[in-house]
Amino acid sequence: MRRSWKALTITAAVLLLSFGAMTLASAANNHTTVLHLVHKRIQTTDLDLGATSSSPGDQMIFADDVFRDGKKVGTAAGACTAVRVTASAIQYHCQASVRLPKGQLSAQLLVWTSQQTLTYAITGGTGAYRDAGGYATVPNTQDPTYPVTVFLEHLKR
Repeated sequence: MRRSWKALTITAAVLLLSFGAMTLASAANNHTTVLHLVHKRIQTTDLDLGATSSSPGDQMIFADDVFRDGKKVGTAAGACTAVRVTASAIQYHCQASVRLPKGQLSAQLLVWTSQQTLTYAITGGTGAYRDAGGYATVPNTQDPTYPVTVFLEHLKR
């Protein structure tokens, strides 16, 4: 369970960090803003809540710092819950939020641990991000520091 959680935790953190750097992003076109961020895992807690070993209901809770160009621009946190366990992979439902100086962003994902790239849906925001939509991609890695690419749409300028 620990190996699977770490990969998802990193992914969720990257997504959240990417959202946090929205105000620092460059525009890709008139409708999409692309953010290139780096997440650094600060804290992780694994909860074995079901049967011993990996089982539905187990949770991984995480907290990350978010960086852009080496400067800390925000924090992110979230939780992933195991919803399906097979002999070869675990499926998780993850929710994450990122706090930035001008507001917050939220995202969610349904993912199998065997996936190479994770794609989070941006599900809402507050403040300057209240009209944000789009998605973020994160590599499924166990590294504590990882890149996140966020594609934001429909931002009011």
